[in-house]
Amino acid sequence: MTILTLNLLDGRQVKSSDRPQVRKEGFEPKLVGLIDRFERWLNQQNNDELRLAYNIASAVHEKKKRKSPKELPYIYHPVGVALWVKDKARIEEPEIIIAALLHDTYEDHPDLINLDLIGKTFGPRVRKIVEKLTNPDIPEMASDHEWNQAYAHHVADAIKDDDALVVKLADYFKNAPKLKYTAREGKAGASARSAAKYLLLVPEFQARIPESKYSRNLGWAVEELNGVKSLLEQIIAADSKAA
Repeated sequence: MTILTLNLLDGRQVKSSDRPQVRKEGFEPKLVGLIDRFERWLNQQNNDELRLAYNIASAVHEKKKRKSPKELPYIYHPVGVALWVKDKARIEEPEIIIAALLHDTYEDHPDLINLDLIGKTFGPRVRKIVEKLTNPDIPEMASDHEWNQAYAHHVADAIKDDDALVVKLADYFKNAPKLKYTAREGKAGASARSAAKYLLLVPEFQARIPESKYSRNLGWAVEELNGVKSLLEQIIAADSKAA
């Protein structure tokens, strides 16, 4: 077995032979099953680059938590995105799965990893996807609406790339529908602000999917996005009534 390595910017070395210990206690079986299912699939692939990407994502995000459920290790998110690409889009190209695992690493932790490291380790295709999906520093705007417009413009530009479209759509479906849970947790205002941001992306995705080389893999999502749109509109309307 070939052991691949990457040295993070803080000096830690990540190896493809590492076996990260992801916290599973205290979470729903459905969430725990996400990690178990991905690791079973990963073990079947005999692909050291996939294993290294998973270990890098685990190491880079090891101290970060998801906002909901509380204290959920952040690694559950990139794993969920990777599984969406594999199971929903039915795309198992290693480079796209790797990019799904790494899509938030540089954006969240430029102190630990950069695009040059990603490109040197996994090649230009993975680097390009991660770069396109890394949110730019959007300067403070006069209103949330203007900030959201700038974000939507960034995403619309990013998903002109077919590979980036797949990973961003997976990221979207793993984030936007979950706002209904944060709204129920007493965070209606924050959920409504995020809903307004995500709502602007629906027409961008729906226009881009049919043009993509992955249109056969993603065509079903055009209609499903209408359901997400309806949910987001309900969250925004409920917040307006409560205000």
